[in-house]
Amino acid sequence: QNRPSEDTGPRINEGHRKHSDLYSYWDNPDEWKQKFIAYSARTKEWQLIMDEPFDNCFSMPLFTPLFCRKIREEAEYANAWTTDRHEFYPTTDMLLEELDMTEIYYEVLKEYVIPASIFAFQLDGVGWDEMSSENFLAKYVPDAQGHLSLHHDSSDITALVTLSSFDEYEGGGTYFSHQKKLIKEQQGYVSIHPGNITHKHGARATTAGTRYIIVSFMKNKSR
Repeated sequence: QNRPSEDTGPRINEGHRKHSDLYSYWDNPDEWKQKFIAYSARTKEWQLIMDEPFDNCFSMPLFTPLFCRKIREEAEYANAWTTDRHEFYPTTDMLLEELDMTEIYYEVLKEYVIPASIFAFQLDGVGWDEMSSENFLAKYVPDAQGHLSLHHDSSDITALVTLSSFDEYEGGGTYFSHQKKLIKEQQGYVSIHPGNITHKHGARATTAGTRYIIVSFMKNKSR
């Protein structure tokens, strides 16, 4: 039996969800990762799979197109969008908690994104391997929330996963004002950058279609 004990992970009531397989992580983590995590990420060869488009901004494959499609459909099915969670820089978004995905998503961060961040930024000291995270799924559409003004994040490290393919929207991308660089990643890729001080950034306007992303504000609780 591969089914975990009660304390391995929370059991999800899948009856009100569109894609039950998104919630099957605790039944068989290896099978879930085989299906939803990109092969490159599963190798964990950070030096080989990570790019650095510009100083201290890194990117790598993380999720499969199947995950990207299903989590977007799950979000639209839940229809729990908000526009007032962020007082100064509002986005059309929902916490992954609304999708019962917080714990599963943190397992992905803990196994792939956090170790990749430690490697990329050469982080020393305690706390980096167990950073806390606020995770939310956001969307940009031209007739509503099409862009996001320049800002700093409330994080030590921000991870942004692109859920849309290039042929699904026009415009978009994350622009870093100090570095004068735009990063617009492929579907399933995660970009990782410092959340504040050095990497002020904003979302370029999406001029057609819909751009979906998942954002994680990660903080070292020991600092």
